[in-house]
Amino acid sequence: MSKPFQELIDGCSGKLDARDMSGDTPLHSALRLGRRIWARELLRHGSDPNLANDEGSTSLHVICQRPEIPGSPSDEWLYLLYWAYYEDRLETQREVLVDARDKLGRSPLY
Repeated sequence: MSKPFQELIDGCSGKLDARDMSGDTPLHSALRLGRRIWARELLRHGSDPNLANDEGSTSLHVICQRPEIPGSPSDEWLYLLYWAYYEDRLETQREVLVDARDKLGRSPLY
């Protein structure tokens, strides 16, 4: 991870879940853009994977809606959320809601 990105995260305590005009958090954007390291660091520093954007999509919705990219299987993305819950749970204290519904009533695996 780049030093400027690390410094940015370190200086944003309490603001990691700020939203843009569509309600996306930095975690939504990192996942949508394919930035695994950014997503991992956002989770490590307390980003909430269960926050929904204006469409009701959580981070898990974003991961499951990503088009398959050669060399970047979806299970790598799902592992990020698994890691956030199971491997780093004591630090983040966040559960990933696997059955969260968006505004159309769709679960992430719909």
